[in-house]
Amino acid sequence: MPVLSEAEDGSWYVMPFAEGTLRVDHSIDRVKLALEIVDALAEGLRSLHAGGQVHRDIKPDNILKLADGDGTRWVVADFGTVRNKPDQTTTQLTEYGSLLGTAGWAAPELYEDAHAATPRADVYGIGAIVSWILTNQLPPRRRPVALVDPFRGSLARATREDALRRFDTVDELRDAMNDELRSPQMDPWKRIETLAAARDATGLSEMIQSQIDDERLLLEGLPLYVDRDLLELWWTADSESLVDVATTVLQNLANPNRRAALRGEALQAPLRWALQVLQVVAAEGDLRVLERLAATCFEALEACDQWNSYQVVVKWMKQQHDQIVESLIRGAEASGAAGATRHWLNDDYGSFRSRRLERWARYEA
Repeated sequence: MPVLSEAEDGSWYVMPFAEGTLRVDHSIDRVKLALEIVDALAEGLRSLHAGGQVHRDIKPDNILKLADGDGTRWVVADFGTVRNKPDQTTTQLTEYGSLLGTAGWAAPELYEDAHAATPRADVYGIGAIVSWILTNQLPPRRRPVALVDPFRGSLARATREDALRRFDTVDELRDAMNDELRSPQMDPWKRIETLAAARDATGLSEMIQSQIDDERLLLEGLPLYVDRDLLELWWTADSESLVDVATTVLQNLANPNRRAALRGEALQAPLRWALQVLQVVAAEGDLRVLERLAATCFEALEACDQWNSYQVVVKWMKQQHDQIVESLIRGAEASGAAGATRHWLNDDYGSFRSRRLERWARYEA
């Protein structure tokens, strides 16, 4: 926001009168507006970010419309929650575990430790604004924003939960959006096939994140093209993305309205694909993630009721050692499918490697 005049002692200053804040109506070109806003925010935040500062409250109400001799332009306002460089903080505005910013527009890290936020927190807010411009839907609180053409890929990366996976700067986001707009859109099924054939785990991760709401692609395309070896490469390239995608696959399977019309035996391929992800997580020894993913897996297994998939799961469980078993048991108990899981284990004639799992299956512990 420009300052037109100010007192030498800083006791007063004058800024231009704004016509209003950012609003969306049906008569505008939304893609054009989104690009204009990102251009304006890149310009308005560039020097701030270069100096190690972060706005932390990017939202439509803080984007003002000005009319001057050069026509209409957009500017960033309300720098009252700006975080200075960590070694130059004069006033502590934040408390660990409390949100600084505005729910929906705020990056996930602003809910936990806003003082440690980086410019990537502002990138997230801008991504949420672009999604809102294109859909006219307010972003949900602490949930992924809607990904929409023609900026699916850019929005997916700008609003990743892990700040380190986002664009480093608003300029990078702007450039990615312009690239998407200029580039011909390849059919997602062809893209997944091409990326899988090239064993491009990073490209695959980014592509699937941008199509996370395509239930058919996730439930049919992933089992068709993404094998165990590629899952291991995906884990190495971006473990958060792999777990996020597998969780979405399992949540879709658990909900009959989100199964892309798959029924009966057709459910087995995505179930077994998700189990392979669970096996990769177990092999990597990430017990916290294993427990969380196992809970979703057991819910999906019970909802789909496919005996062949049960058998695959219980035979694998019976081969695991106590440390892995403990996480799987906690996952089963958290899922609400503990009874069904015990039933599957007892119906299988294979022996138990883990005495802990055997006792749990027989209600002895």
